[in-house]
Amino acid sequence: MPQFARNSALAMLAPQRWPRWLLPLALGAVTALIYAAWTLQSHLSDLLSLKTVGLNYEILKHHVAAHHTSAILLYIAAYAVLGAFVLPGSALFVVASGLLFGATVGIPLASFASTLAATLAFLVARSALGGRLSTLSSPAFQKLREGFARHALGYMLFLRLTPGLPFALINIGPGLIGVPFRTFLLGTFIGVLPSRIALSTAGAGLAHAIDAENIVYSQCLAQHAVGSVPCPYDIHIASLLTKETLAAFVALAFLALVPAMMDAAPRLWQRLRTR
Repeated sequence: MPQFARNSALAMLAPQRWPRWLLPLALGAVTALIYAAWTLQSHLSDLLSLKTVGLNYEILKHHVAAHHTSAILLYIAAYAVLGAFVLPGSALFVVASGLLFGATVGIPLASFASTLAATLAFLVARSALGGRLSTLSSPAFQKLREGFARHALGYMLFLRLTPGLPFALINIGPGLIGVPFRTFLLGTFIGVLPSRIALSTAGAGLAHAIDAENIVYSQCLAQHAVGSVPCPYDIHIASLLTKETLAAFVALAFLALVPAMMDAAPRLWQRLRTR
């Protein structure tokens, strides 16, 4: 190999010395992104609320009736962005599917949009970090991957059906530990279906409650000067799910773990006997 070619190859393999200003710049960029995300989330929390939907319900309803197909496509796109970028408001979007489109259209629409949003987040996580994490030699991480791989569908159903678990975490985590795409897709679609049926159906029956609350809210504003007394708007998404519905979700979640528990039972029994 010529001398100049050898020197060029060595220069490429040698560790690079980064400029001193690069680290502060990177830290500043990360800080700015975190602040922007926090600010955006705080504004979206106010914008994407049941109060905002309720006060604009008539306008939204007329728009959906006049532009039905475009409203469906806009709903899917907005839900996909919310889910893929871990922004607040996804639960409200499920309720809005029934409120604006009715339960017949709203249930499959919310289920499809939820699955699409989750899939986008899963693919981004897998392509960004999944390959690097798969090379980790940590025994604990490899044990987690192997245990999840044996009953991936059951675990996915358990995570999706358990109330209160962060939707974004369930989208990103499986992508990082190597869950197959088909398993993730099937587990997500089946797992979100019960909650989408419950919330979308509740949203379809929410119109009368919104009309009544709008009247009370308007009367409160008329009685008090603007800003002098805060007028409450007492409709909450959490109240749409009954205790019985939540208990049913928990029961379904543990049923999804039955194959994994049956597989682990003999090994656990053997360990107890050998002690």
